[in-house]
Amino acid sequence: YTGANEHRSLTAALNGKFQWYRDQSVLTFSADVREEMIQSNRLGAEIDGAPAMYPRGDQRTNLDALVSWSGRSESGRLVASLTAGANVNSRFGQQFLPSVDIRYRLGADEEYVFFASAGRSVRHPSFTDLYYNVGGAQGSEDLLPEFAEQAEVGVRWAPQSGRFMLETS
Repeated sequence: YTGANEHRSLTAALNGKFQWYRDQSVLTFSADVREEMIQSNRLGAEIDGAPAMYPRGDQRTNLDALVSWSGRSESGRLVASLTAGANVNSRFGQQFLPSVDIRYRLGADEEYVFFASAGRSVRHPSFTDLYYNVGGAQGSEDLLPEFAEQAEVGVRWAPQSGRFMLETS
């Protein structure tokens, strides 16, 4: 170990959301654009003319956008949502990130909720994951995004007394 990893980072973001409400549904449009920059003594590529304290650096732009529809039956017992998400990253390219969620309430007092969901998410390597090579740690610029494909099915019981809830999934 030959000294601390010193860096400064700057993250700038702009996001917005628009929702259109109908009788039993909501249509949502959302976007988030983020610029991530780092100046470091260890992380990133060497930069000509950089300050001696931070001779290395990197930057990337990330855009997350989605269109989502959520609706419920007239009784309110059935609720469903569908989402088409996209991620565009200047370093890692484009990814499609869909999801679906369904809930149904049963029982005279609607104490039972059956639910199911499925979706896909992404995690991009951090600057540390890509570049850090100190004390036995080995970063790699060849790392790719990680994906999670998740699915869940379950039931929840919440008696009207509100004193407890049981859930299994």
